[in-house]
Amino acid sequence: MTPDDLTESALRTVLFGEPDPLAGQHMGFATEIDDPLRPLRQSPFQRKSFDRFRSCCSLTFSSARDAPEVFATFRLGVAIRGRRSLALAWEPLSRFSNESVTVRSISGQVNI
Repeated sequence: MTPDDLTESALRTVLFGEPDPLAGQHMGFATEIDDPLRPLRQSPFQRKSFDRFRSCCSLTFSSARDAPEVFATFRLGVAIRGRRSLALAWEPLSRFSNESVTVRSISGQVNI
């Protein structure tokens, strides 16, 4: 797996609860990251306006230590039975100026 694949796998595991593809190979530590939305799971902003809560989520996620560097998209849906749809897209950092820009994306349901 490339570093970009590891980042995508780690985000899928921590945000959406998907199984870690490396856990069966005793390599699960390679995709461990802190949950960037943990501070907001018990936040009082959940009970306030949705726009304010979405802005806080975006800011908290983008400032997380293990989050991708450049976000192209951050979409968070309204809560339906305690789950929200979340779609992220980001541009991995390129090492060379002549590399083509690829946008990675994930989407799923989060408990917030």
